[in-house]
Amino acid sequence: MRTTRYFFKRAALLGSLLALLLFTCAVVSWAAPSTPKNDGAVVRKVTEKVNVNTADIDKLTSLPGIGRKTAENIVTHRQSAGLFKSPEDLLKVKGIGEKNLKKFADLISFE
Repeated sequence: MRTTRYFFKRAALLGSLLALLLFTCAVVSWAAPSTPKNDGAVVRKVTEKVNVNTADIDKLTSLPGIGRKTAENIVTHRQSAGLFKSPEDLLKVKGIGEKNLKKFADLISFE
């Protein structure tokens, strides 16, 4: 009789500890900041202004909101229509809208 009571006390104690451990893990994982998913693209910050009239595709993709396809479109448009003179000229490029342009307008130059 004593052994059975001892067993149940230990089982209850272990069960309580396990429940507390699981609850703590759940709270910690819920409260932890999530990291943004990266689809394998290299993310770089722009440290100096990017000249859109001379930059290559890799340099253009360092601008926020500009992916590889849009960078290719910028280079193609630059080759066919000539150099860009103002940020508004970039609105003629497929893939660049006003919202997108606002993200990087202060990071580009036209020298």
